[in-house]
Amino acid sequence: MRRLVTGMFAFLALPIFVVVPLGGGQGTVSVPVAPKVQQITVATVGETEQAFPSTDSFQMVSAAWDRGALALGAVLQVRVHSAGSWSGWSDLDLSDVAPDPGTADARGASADGARDVSEPLWAGSGDGVDVRVAGSGARLPAGLELSLIDPGTSAADADPTHVAGHGAIAHADTLTPQILTRADWGADESLRSHNPGCSTPAYSSTIKVAFVHHTATSNDYTPDQVPAILRSIYAYHVLSNGWCDIGYNFVIDKFGRIWEGRYAASINRC
Repeated sequence: MRRLVTGMFAFLALPIFVVVPLGGGQGTVSVPVAPKVQQITVATVGETEQAFPSTDSFQMVSAAWDRGALALGAVLQVRVHSAGSWSGWSDLDLSDVAPDPGTADARGASADGARDVSEPLWAGSGDGVDVRVAGSGARLPAGLELSLIDPGTSAADADPTHVAGHGAIAHADTLTPQILTRADWGADESLRSHNPGCSTPAYSSTIKVAFVHHTATSNDYTPDQVPAILRSIYAYHVLSNGWCDIGYNFVIDKFGRIWEGRYAASINRC
């Protein structure tokens, strides 16, 4: 399965709007809907698979489990139920992204004890989930919990200014590229204060090293779904992992567009 490219400092839905009547018969206005995360605890005693065929709607899925509880060589997999049928199985890869030690993000991540977490998987839309472990003799890991993420809705989902980027051809350019802002993907700025100690962002005075991170989520998405994907990753990092913000400074989608990730990451603000 191909993947969306993201980075710590990187190049890199069905929308449901609440409609509120306006006074005097003036029409309606679409109000953004906040993201939410369903947490599902998975029974693991002797189990290799467990299905949850009926859940609230979601568009991204991830998992967490007790650190080291997944057997060596075992792979956690999920499939998603949508519109009356199941998708194929997809791996939930172990995440290799973690906050810097001593930061507010790291303190939030350790609040629930030692846990391994997966990369998030974009599902497009789902109303049920099935999880299994692949590997000879392996069992679902202890403490397994699924996070089913609904990114909510935003006016950014239908913004016609989100044009295609530079495409797949690499070339040198001395000009500053266009960076779409957090507002362009509908970031809920109140989430940055959701976890304790996260109200004030902190920044280094200099850049000493940069990492490009390639996500493990699906590459099967359309240009207009990218804002929802970014809101889903943001909600996952904050509401599930306990971080202060999305973990990437910049995100590049497969259409070549660069998006501001972490708050104030844009070079126009630094």
